[in-house]
Amino acid sequence: MNFIAEVLEERRFFVQWLVDSPFDAGGPLAGVKFQTKVCIAMDTFAHLVRGDSDRFNASLASGLELFRSFHTATPERSEKTEGGGPLSLFALACWGYDSALVDPDFRFEVESGYLPKHILERDWVGAFPL
Repeated sequence: MNFIAEVLEERRFFVQWLVDSPFDAGGPLAGVKFQTKVCIAMDTFAHLVRGDSDRFNASLASGLELFRSFHTATPERSEKTEGGGPLSLFALACWGYDSALVDPDFRFEVESGYLPKHILERDWVGAFPL
């Protein structure tokens, strides 16, 4: 295991401890919001660094679904711009897409309305004069 993977593994256990911690019940680190903003992105990143495309795709898809379900759970949340898109997951999706282009063993298999296809696949490059 390389250094980055080891550090990510240690942080994943620490984050899981924070989420499960009885000292944090009801605190700012508890619940779905923390999981959608931090834990899923860290998990997705860890699988990307390890080159595990199956787990990367599953984690990314799960994170996008958690994001959607959290930000559409109430009418108030649905109207906030904060729920417009999961930027951390989109950034990881772009990195995963690029990894699949150069690594024949890595596959990018996630499609979602939260991942604009033309930005992800860079179809728009050159479309606008500079």
